[in-house]
Amino acid sequence: NDDANFMHTVFMETLGRARDDFVIMAGDWNTVLDNTLDKMGGSPAHANRKTQDIINNIISDYGMSDVFRLTHDNERIFTHFNKKCNSASRLDFFLINDTLINFPVCSSDISHGFRSDHSYVSLIIQGTSITPGKGYWKLNNSHLLQDEFKSDIRDIISDTMNSSFDSYRGVWDTIKFKVKDYAIRFGKKLNKIRREEKSSIESEIERIKRIPDFMTDSRLRKQYFDNEIKLNSLIDQEVKGIITR
Repeated sequence: NDDANFMHTVFMETLGRARDDFVIMAGDWNTVLDNTLDKMGGSPAHANRKTQDIINNIISDYGMSDVFRLTHDNERIFTHFNKKCNSASRLDFFLINDTLINFPVCSSDISHGFRSDHSYVSLIIQGTSITPGKGYWKLNNSHLLQDEFKSDIRDIISDTMNSSFDSYRGVWDTIKFKVKDYAIRFGKKLNKIRREEKSSIESEIERIKRIPDFMTDSRLRKQYFDNEIKLNSLIDQEVKGIITR
């Protein structure tokens, strides 16, 4: 919110309700904390200066920290890109109580924002490690949209049916076993291909984002947004796969 009074009220009410030292605040703050590190292009200072001062004062007075800046030093990475003004800003970030900084794992990062003009910001905090239990397998039904998968499954069923078995139950159990085994291998192969493609696009986006003042270069700007479209398409496929499953 661009209303500095509103922002101050939210801070005071939130911090007043906090009952322990573990405070985490996050959002699109519509301002930056540092005009030099968190802004590129446009005017030298962010327009929402009152809110900027309020947040920086809260950080100082209440022992809060911008965890991204603590873990990324002076890196200039942004979360919002304005095509019209050819500018970029880090408007989205986590503020956490300084007590959490001393946890074994405490870090924040910025990644591609799916179908949004803002990037995603993430926060990882880990106290004691937890060993996950064994999961269970479930067929990813989106594989049924792949011609290769359907063709190979037909061959598996046909080959099994042509084999010798003592009972229909034996045939059915063998088919289920072989289909599961193939589906797992097919899924791993498909995921590997998509991960590599996604990683390549993400790396290219990050490479461009780290070029000083890239938003002022029309060629680099086009490359950046073209790769964003490609990445959105891949993520869209992932989401559809999860929904189908």
